Amino acid sequence: MKMKFDLQMFAYNSNYYNYGSVYGTSYADNIYNSGDYSYISAGDGNDSIYNYDGDYSTIYGGYGNDTITVYDLDRGYVNGGSG
Repeated sequence: MKMKFDLQMFAYNSNYYNYGSVYGTSYADNIYNSGDYSYISAGDGNDSIYNYDGDYSTIYGGYGNDTITVYDLDRGYVNGGSG
């Protein structure tokens, strides 16, 4: 059985930093982020990661053929992983 999960982390607050973390599954995940100082690890699988204004965030694609789309990442780190 093949499963698909949509993980969403949205944090809108200009008064403090969000420091959220998202860990994907070994399946194909869709991960959306807009929080500053976030840590995203997509895990295995063919994942789609979208970062909307998540400044200073760290994004790891993991194993699999991942698609990482970044909008306005200020001083962040992106690693596509292997695959």
